[in-house]
Amino acid sequence: MTLGQVQKAVEKHETDTSLRSLVLNDLDQWRQARNKAAHEMVKIEDGKQINWGDRVKINQEVAEAGLELVRKIDQQTRKLRAE
Repeated sequence: MTLGQVQKAVEKHETDTSLRSLVLNDLDQWRQARNKAAHEMVKIEDGKQINWGDRVKINQEVAEAGLELVRKIDQQTRKLRAE
């Protein structure tokens, strides 16, 4: 399932405002950052002076932010299951 499909399902079926916000807002912002970071790894633009180490660092930061977001989503879903 793609992130877009997950977002559509949450938008259609989820009623919890916290989970909706995590998936529809935070996850979408992370997705955009992930896409930009991934494209920066393979794209070389005139005038850009980002070295390889900086590109790797950006990807690491995006990955760490993604892991933190997964943890938040997991925590919220566990909370909802316990209710």
